[in-house]
Amino acid sequence: MSDDLFKYRAIAEVQKGKLSYVRNSSENFEGEVELFNNPDEHYKIFATFNNESNLAILRSLIVEKVFQVEQDSNEFRLESEKLINIYFNRLKFIHKKYSSVIGSPDTIVKPDGQIDCYVSGGIVVGGSVDIGRYSLHQDCDQLNQVNDALWDECIERYNMVVEFPDPVLRLISLYSIVELIKDVRADLPEDSLIFAARNLVAHGIVDQRKTVGPLRGELGQADQFKFSRHNGQQMELVRNSADRLAGILAQYLTDQLAR
Repeated sequence: MSDDLFKYRAIAEVQKGKLSYVRNSSENFEGEVELFNNPDEHYKIFATFNNESNLAILRSLIVEKVFQVEQDSNEFRLESEKLINIYFNRLKFIHKKYSSVIGSPDTIVKPDGQIDCYVSGGIVVGGSVDIGRYSLHQDCDQLNQVNDALWDECIERYNMVVEFPDPVLRLISLYSIVELIKDVRADLPEDSLIFAARNLVAHGIVDQRKTVGPLRGELGQADQFKFSRHNGQQMELVRNSADRLAGILAQYLTDQLAR
């Protein structure tokens, strides 16, 4: 596309959580770093970083897009917010920083250089910094592989529920992602015990062979099981099932990013 088109930029700041990379001589974290370039949709995603010791900490994401006609800056802000959330969710998933938060775009740079500012809640950067990831280039490759809205929806849901403190809610919520995937794909591994534990907490009482069979190995011989939060053996099963399912889904979704 020619340079005389209308170019808009939206900038959103990280508000919570520190997504970090180990700084090295092979990667440049200065200025704006291009994460993604979609020539078909005529937009790019950039990132900026703060340098702390030997780490580069993600500071903001920027959407740059060109149009053939002038745009309402607020409409562009709303459109860019969707793109920023998609890419930030992918980064949160890759970094396992599930509670990180990015704000809505608070700055829009218009083609003539004028800036529209929007009120935001302010930047409250928090969260611990682990040892950083080692390759921004590798993460960019993963970011650019996903072109199916299903995986972005699954990643967004996973980020929201994987750290739920209540194991019952965590298991049910994670299994809803399994159901979402299985509506369109048949390659997600099945685990009969996780399926049975989910049915136990979802239905309260179970007596079907497909559910009772796997539960007998964990909860003893019975023709029917009734769920109770006061049953320590059942709650241990629920916690373990939620943990295992979180790992299965994380690996499966990571495989989709790496294809």
